[in-house]
Amino acid sequence: MNKRNKLFQETIGKQYVYDVFEREITKAASLYGYSRPLSMEQIKEKGYKHLLKCPIHIFRAETGIELIHKEPSLKELNHIYDNWNKMTPLLKRASDVRSIEFFGMKNIDHYNELKTEY
Repeated sequence: MNKRNKLFQETIGKQYVYDVFEREITKAASLYGYSRPLSMEQIKEKGYKHLLKCPIHIFRAETGIELIHKEPSLKELNHIYDNWNKMTPLLKRASDVRSIEFFGMKNIDHYNELKTEY
């Protein structure tokens, strides 16, 4: 396969995955009250541009998938944990894959570790 075809397939594959995520996010929002994290545009509009230097926040903004991570307070950590629990199983699995890449553990394990730090 030549480089151009490979790039085309990767682009189409990514778009399909994002389309699946969007359907799952809509489902989680309507069934469970899930609130997607801030988008890239919202981050810029609110003046949180420093978050765009963080791969965790970029992942959340680009995909709309919650990811457990260190927060300034236990209240904020619990907020994202509650939101994470409102995701569909498919979204949780996608989030866990990225959590393992970033932190070496699944979201629930990471939450349990982080909450002891407050």
